[in-house]
Amino acid sequence: MRTLLVEDDDDIAGNMIDYLEARQHVVDHAFDGAEGIRLATSGTYDLYLLDINLPHRSGFDLCRLIREELNIRAPIIFTTARGELSDKLRGFELGAWDYLVKPFSLAELWARIQALALRDAQPDDLEVGSMRLNTKGRLLKVGEWEQRLPNIAFQLLIRLMKTHPDGIGRDQLVREIWGSEEPDSSPLRSHVSDLRKRLREAGADHEIQAIKGFGFCLAPLGDG
Repeated sequence: MRTLLVEDDDDIAGNMIDYLEARQHVVDHAFDGAEGIRLATSGTYDLYLLDINLPHRSGFDLCRLIREELNIRAPIIFTTARGELSDKLRGFELGAWDYLVKPFSLAELWARIQALALRDAQPDDLEVGSMRLNTKGRLLKVGEWEQRLPNIAFQLLIRLMKTHPDGIGRDQLVREIWGSEEPDSSPLRSHVSDLRKRLREAGADHEIQAIKGFGFCLAPLGDG
C-alpha cells in the first residue's frame, strides 16, 4: 500500500513511517501543506494521513484538493492535535474517513487503517429502485439525472442503500459518520433533510422515512 503522510513533526513522522513500512506500506512524507499538495497532485496513493496545523497550507486545504479537485476517493485519516468537535465535523464534511487525535498509539492507527481497508472493499455501484450510486465517485444517478453528492449526503445514502429494505439506527449513523463523539441532533436532521430534497429533485422512486424511536430507512414513494 502506498501512503502519503503529511506531518510537520519529525519525531512523530519518523515513528509513523517506521511502523507503517514494517507493515509493507511505501510512505512518502511531506513536511508542509504545500509539499503535500505537490505530492498528492503528482502521485497516486492508497491512503492519506494528514495533520491539520501545517506550514504554508492546512490539512483541510489538502483534503479539499484530494476530494474536490482530484476527485480521489481513497481513505483520508486526519492525525492531529486538534480535538475540538467542530474540527472533527469539518474534517468529515470535507471527506475524511477517520479522525485520530494526538497523542495516539500506533497500534490504534493500524487498527483504523485495517478497518478502512475493509470498508473500501465494497461494490462500485449500489442500486435501490431507480437510484444508482457510484461509490467511487460519489455520483448518484436517477434516469438521466445525475449529481456528485457532498460527502455527508453520500455517507448517509450509502448506508441507507446498503441496509435497504431494513433501516439503520440513528446512533449507528452518527457513530459511523462522525465518530465516537455525537454532535447535537441538528447536524443529522439537517443532512437528512438535504438528502431528502436531493432525492425529490432527482425524481427518485424511494424516499427517506423516519422510523420512530430507531432511525431511518429508504422506502418506496407513498409507502406509509
